[in-house]
Amino acid sequence: MSFFAFLLFNISDGQFVSLAAGGDANIGRRLNGLSSANGFEHALGRLKPIVDADLAFVNLECVVAENGQDRLAKGERVPHYYRARPEQVNVLT
Repeated sequence: MSFFAFLLFNISDGQFVSLAAGGDANIGRRLNGLSSANGFEHALGRLKPIVDADLAFVNLECVVAENGQDRLAKGERVPHYYRARPEQVNVLT
């Protein structure tokens, strides 16, 4: 994730609401295999502020789809891979 912000709002005396935002989250690529092996909850485990926030959101930087061409060669040194399997949305819940 290339961008992250965490805000804490005092809504009344002693009551706080936390908001976390992240950007450029790709739940595809290596995460497809890692979440299959380690569980969906493990994927964001190191991003504790996002997991623990009262309200959290990320800019999803990938496509969620069952089909399409895998690793389309476009003359790049390393082909980009931006497709997540549909079950990967469980990472975000």
